[in-house]
Amino acid sequence: MSQVSTKDGVSLFPPESEEVIICARDALYYLPTTDQDRPKLLLDLAKLLLRRYRAATESDSTLDEWDSTKDLKEAIQLAEEAVDLLPKEITDRVHALHFLSISYVYRFWDTKSTALLQKAIKLMQEVMDLTSLDDPKRQDCIEEPCDTDGNQGIGTVAERAIDQAIQLGKEALAALPSGSPDRAACLDSLARHLVSRFEVKQEIDDLESAIALTEEAVETSEYDFECARYLNRLALSLASERRRPAIVYLNEAIEAAHAAAETARDDNEGLAEYLFDLAELLESRYQEASSIDDLNCAIELAEDAVDRLPKGHRDRPGYLDGLSGYFCSRWRKANTEEDVEAAIRCGREAAIDAVEGNGALLSKRLCTFASLLVSMFELEGDMNDLDEAIETMEEAIDAGSNNEVEQPQYLEFLSNLLVYRYPEIHELDVLDLAIPMQQAILQCIPHHDQHRAKYIHELAIDFLARFKWKRSRDDLETSIQLHREAIKALSEHPESHLLEATLIHDLSVCLMFRFEITLAMSDLDEGVGLGEEAVCKNMTINPHYKFTLVHHIMERYKSTSSSTDLSKAIGLMASVADMLTDDISMDGQYLNFLAMCLEARFKHHGIAADRELAHGIQKKAITAQWEDDIDKAYHLNNWASTLELRYQRTQNQSDLRESMSALQAAIELLPDGNPARVTILTNLALAFHDKYPLEDGDLDTAKALCEKAFDLESGSPFDRARAGLHGLDRCILSEDWLGARSFLEKLVRLLPRLSATTLPRRDQQRMLAPASHIPSDAASMVLKTNGTATQALEILEAGRGIIASFIISSRSDISELKELHPELYSKYNRARDQVCMPWEDQTQRASTLSEIVLNTPKNTYESNKSSVSMRISQRYRDTTQLKELESIIREQEGFERFLLPPTPAALIDLAHRGPIVVFNCTEYRSDALLITQPGGIAALPLERLKFRELKKNVKKFIGDKKLTVGLSSTKAQRQRELQQVLEWLWEIAVHPVLDNLGLLPAKVPKHPSHIWWVTSGQMGLMPLHAAGDSKRSTSDYVVSSYIPTLKALQYAREKDLQYLREPNTRMLITAMPRTVGLNPLGTGKEVQLIRKAVQGSSSIVPSTLTQPSKAEVLQEISKCALVHFACHGIPDTKHPEQGSLFLGASTALEPERLTIQELSNMRHDLGQIAYLSACSTAENASVDLANEAIHIASAFQLLGFPHVIGTLWEADDKCATEVAGAFYESLVDQLKQSGPEVSHDVVAYALHFAVRRVKKRKPVNIIGWAPFVHIGA
Repeated sequence: MSQVSTKDGVSLFPPESEEVIICARDALYYLPTTDQDRPKLLLDLAKLLLRRYRAATESDSTLDEWDSTKDLKEAIQLAEEAVDLLPKEITDRVHALHFLSISYVYRFWDTKSTALLQKAIKLMQEVMDLTSLDDPKRQDCIEEPCDTDGNQGIGTVAERAIDQAIQLGKEALAALPSGSPDRAACLDSLARHLVSRFEVKQEIDDLESAIALTEEAVETSEYDFECARYLNRLALSLASERRRPAIVYLNEAIEAAHAAAETARDDNEGLAEYLFDLAELLESRYQEASSIDDLNCAIELAEDAVDRLPKGHRDRPGYLDGLSGYFCSRWRKANTEEDVEAAIRCGREAAIDAVEGNGALLSKRLCTFASLLVSMFELEGDMNDLDEAIETMEEAIDAGSNNEVEQPQYLEFLSNLLVYRYPEIHELDVLDLAIPMQQAILQCIPHHDQHRAKYIHELAIDFLARFKWKRSRDDLETSIQLHREAIKALSEHPESHLLEATLIHDLSVCLMFRFEITLAMSDLDEGVGLGEEAVCKNMTINPHYKFTLVHHIMERYKSTSSSTDLSKAIGLMASVADMLTDDISMDGQYLNFLAMCLEARFKHHGIAADRELAHGIQKKAITAQWEDDIDKAYHLNNWASTLELRYQRTQNQSDLRESMSALQAAIELLPDGNPARVTILTNLALAFHDKYPLEDGDLDTAKALCEKAFDLESGSPFDRARAGLHGLDRCILSEDWLGARSFLEKLVRLLPRLSATTLPRRDQQRMLAPASHIPSDAASMVLKTNGTATQALEILEAGRGIIASFIISSRSDISELKELHPELYSKYNRARDQVCMPWEDQTQRASTLSEIVLNTPKNTYESNKSSVSMRISQRYRDTTQLKELESIIREQEGFERFLLPPTPAALIDLAHRGPIVVFNCTEYRSDALLITQPGGIAALPLERLKFRELKKNVKKFIGDKKLTVGLSSTKAQRQRELQQVLEWLWEIAVHPVLDNLGLLPAKVPKHPSHIWWVTSGQMGLMPLHAAGDSKRSTSDYVVSSYIPTLKALQYAREKDLQYLREPNTRMLITAMPRTVGLNPLGTGKEVQLIRKAVQGSSSIVPSTLTQPSKAEVLQEISKCALVHFACHGIPDTKHPEQGSLFLGASTALEPERLTIQELSNMRHDLGQIAYLSACSTAENASVDLANEAIHIASAFQLLGFPHVIGTLWEADDKCATEVAGAFYESLVDQLKQSGPEVSHDVVAYALHFAVRRVKKRKPVNIIGWAPFVHIGA
C-alpha cells in the first residue's frame, strides 16, 4: 500500500498506522466472535480504515481511488458488526452509533444514495435519545453526522437532514461551557449547515447567521490552519450575500479570502484551495467592475493553485478548467493570441486529467475545451483545431451519455460543428446529417422538460426542410406530427409562450404544403385558421406571419371565390404596410402579395383600375428587394401569367415575349429539384404554344417542356397532371400519337396519387372527377399506336375503380397467408383493419397511440377541420404500414403476386364461365375488348360507335333530361324514344360483339350463355342487357351480369354459394311501405310473394322488418346471408357517396338514410345475395365518375355480397313486385336442381328469367322491366 502524503511529502497516514491495521486484522481473525473485547477491536480497525480513506480523498494522495472506497466499505461493515454486538445499555454503543453514522455520510457523498443519508439521520437520532443534553458524548456527536456540504443533499430527505443538523448544532453550541476549545469547530459546523440550507431554500437570514458564526469562529480559533479554513468559508459565504451591491460583498469576500490565504501559508494542504477560491472571487469582481488588474491577479493565483496540486489530484482538472476560462476572458478583453493558446492548453490538460467515473463533469470540461478550439479556429483558420473540436465533442457525448440535462446541448453543438466543418456539402446532405442528430437530442429530453417543445420544433423544421427538397410525403407527415406534439408539449409550460406563435404558424405552413399534394379542403381551412391564430399570438412586429396568412387565404379564395376571404386578405396587406419600417415600395414580398390581391379583386368585381394598379406593382416588384431567389421566382411566374392573360386580350407580341423572358428568368433562379419548376415549365410551354405556328419548332419545344415538367417527381401530383394534359394536347395537335400514348400512360399511373386513400371519400371523388376520361383515352391510344389488346386492357383496368380497388384489397381473402404465415397474417390483418376503420372513429383511436401525439390543446384546435386533418395524418401512417407489410409478404415464396392486379393469364381465367366484354369509346376510337377462354384477350374495333352520339344517348338515361321519369301523359313517347336508343345500342355495339363471340345462333337458345359487361366509361352507363327490339335483343341470346372492374369480379368470386344450401340460412326482408315525403309502396304484396317463394326452400329462413330504423337493419344484416330491401332509394349526383336507401318510422319528421359512405365502412363475411328493390340503386349518377361505379349496389358488393340485384333507374312499383317474386321462385328452383355444387350462375339466371317473364307480358314497357340488373360473380 502506498503511503498517503501531501505534495511536500508530509505523511498524513504514517507507515506505523499501516502496521496497526495489519495487526488489528490478525487479532480479529484469531479472536472468538463471543469475546467481549471484539466490538472495541472492530471499532478501532474501522476508525483506522476511515482515517486512511479520508487521508486518501482529502489530500494530494497517490492512493488508488478504488482502494480508498474499499476502505470505507470495510469500515462500515466492521462498525455495523460492532453495533450489533453492543447491548443498548452499554455506553460504548453511543460511540459506535456515532461512528457508523459518520461512515454512512461519507458513503453518501460518494454514492448520492438517500437511503444512506436516512440511515445516518436515524442513527444520530438514536444517539440523541441515549444521551442527555449536557452529556459530553452528545457534544462529541454533533459535528459531522449530517454534514451534506450543501451540494450533496437530495430532495426533501437532504433538507430534513440539514434541518436536523442545524437543530443539533444549536443544541451542542448551547451546551458548550464558556471558553471551550471546541467552540470554534462547533461554530464552523453550524455555519456550514446554515449555508447549506440557504443554498436550498434561499433564505437570506440563514446566510447572514452563517456569516456571523464564521466570523466568531475566526476570532475564537486557536490554530492558524483552522483559522484559514474558517476565513475561506467566510469569504465564500460573503460572496453569496445579495442584500447589498455586488461590489460591496465581493470586496469583503476578497478581503476574507486574502486573509485565509495569508494565514494558511504554512498549511500547504489547503492553500491551493484558498488560492483558487480567491481567484474566483477576483474574476467575479472583474465581471462586475471590468478591472483588468483583478483578472490578471486571478490568473496568477489560479496558476499558483494548479502548480501546488500534483497530476492526478481530483481538484486539479477543475482548477485548470477555471484557469482556461480566465484566459478566455482576458482574450475577449485584450484580443491576445497568447491567451487563446493558454486557454486551449489548460482546457486540453483539464480534459486529460479529468477524474474518471464522473461522466457529467468530464463531458462538461470536454465541451468547454471544444469551444476554445472553435475560438482558435475562428482566430487562425486552422482546420485541425476544428477537427479536434469535433473529436472532443464526440468524446464529451460518450462521456456524458447518462447526463440527460446537458446531453442535448452537446449533441446540438456537435451538429452545428459538423455543418460548420463541411460548408460545401448540399443542404439536403446537411439535413440527412442533422435529423438523426436532432432525434438523438430529443431522446435525451425528459417529457416534462420545459425546453422539450423547442427541440421538437427544431426537428420538425428539419423534416419540413427536407420535404421541400425531396418532396417525401413521409417527411411532411412527420413534420406535421412533430409540430402537433410540440404544441402539446408547450401547453404544459405556459411560461414558454413566446414559441407558441411560431409553432402554430409553422404547422399552418405544413398543412398548406399537404393541401398542395392532396387538395384536401380540411387542410386548407385549418391552415387558414392556424395562420389567423399565429398572427394574433405573434408578439413581434415581423410581418412574415401576415404574409403567410395572406397566402393561405388567397389559396382558399382560388377554391371558393369567397369575397369575404378576398376582403380579409386586402385588409391584412393594409396592416402590413403599417408594420414595415423601411420603404415598402422596395419590399418585393409585400408588392407581390399586394398585386395578387388586387388582381383577384379585379377578377371578382371587374374594377379596371385594380388590374392596372396590380400590373404596375408586379412590374415594380421585379427590381425590388427579395429575401431569397425562390420568392422572386414565384413572383416572376405571377408576372408572366399576367402578361400571358394580357396577350390573350391584345395579341401584343411584346407581352408574350416579356412573359417568356420572365418565366425563363424564374427557372434559372430555382434549384433543379424545386417543385415550383413544374408550374413554371408548364407555363413556359404554353407560351411557346401561343407562338405556334409563328415559328417552326415552338410546338415541339412546348411538348418537351411539358414532358420535363411532368417527369419532375418532386412536383405535386396536380401540377404534374396539368403538365401532362397540356403535353397531351400538344401531341394530339401535332398528331404525335406515340407521344400522346406516353403522356396518357404516365397520367394513368399518376391517378392513384391524385386520389390518395388517406383522404376523405368526398375529396377522393373530387380529385378523380376531372381525370375520368384519362384511362379510356389511354386504352384508345394504345390501340391506335398498334399496341395489343392486353396492353389496352391493363391500362384501362389500372385507371378504373381506384377508390374501390383499395377497399377490395383490404377485404380480399387472405386465408392462405394465415395458413402458411400466421404471424404475418395477424400483423397484416390488424393493419388493414386500422386502414378500413370508419373516418369518424379515427380521431378517437389516434388519441390512444402513445407514439404519436395528435391531441392538441382544446383552446387551439377544436374545429372539425382540425379533426379531419389529424385523421388524414393517421390514415396516411396506417396506409404506409399496410404497404410495408404487403412488400414483406410479397418476399415470401408463393406470395409474389399478393393482392397485385390480375396478370393477363389471371384475367383470361376469369372468363372460364363465360366471356367478359369491356367497351371503350373515346373521341379517338371505339373498341370492345373481349376476354374469352381459350381465346384470350382481343380487341374488336367498333367503327360505327361514335363518342358524340354515345354521350347524347347516355343523357336519356342519366341526368336532368333522362327519359325514364316524367309525366304519365308523356310515358308512351318516352318509351318509344328509349326503344330507339336500345335498337341503336344493339346495332352498333352489342350485336357486333355477340356476333364476334359466336353467341348469335339462328335459334334462340333455351339456356343462353352467361356474359359479363364491365361498366367502363360512358358505355358502362347504358342498359346493355336490354339492347335490341322485340325481334332480337341481348336477353334472347345471353344472360347478362355487370361488374365495375375485373378486380371486383375476382373479389366477388372468392366466395361460393354453398351457404345457400345449408340449413337455417337467414334472410332479412326490409319493407318500407311508407316513407315521409314520398309515395307509398306496395311492399305488402312484394313481401308476400317473396316469403311464398322461399317457403319452397328447405334452407332459407326469412324474417321481415317493417318500417325499421337504420340501427335495427344494420344489426340484422350482420346475421343474414340474403337481404332484400323493398324501399325508396335515391342517388346523389353532386356527392355520389351520399346515395341512400330510406328507412325509419313513417311518423318521423324525415327518413333515415343508409348511405353508400356508411356501407363502405362496413364488412359482411356472411353475405351472399343483396336484392335492392328500390329506385336507382345501380344508377351511376355522376357521369364524371363513371369509371368509379359509385352507387348503392356496388357498395353492397364491396360490403361483402358477391351478388347484388339493383336498378338502373326509378323502378315501377308493380314491376318491382313481379320481378322480385319471380326472381325468388326461379332462385329456389335452380338451387333445388343444382345438386350439392351450387354455381354462381344461378343468381344471374334467376333474375334473367324473372325479367323476361315480365318483359314477355308487356315488352313495350321498357321503363318497367329494363332497370333490373345483376351485378357480381
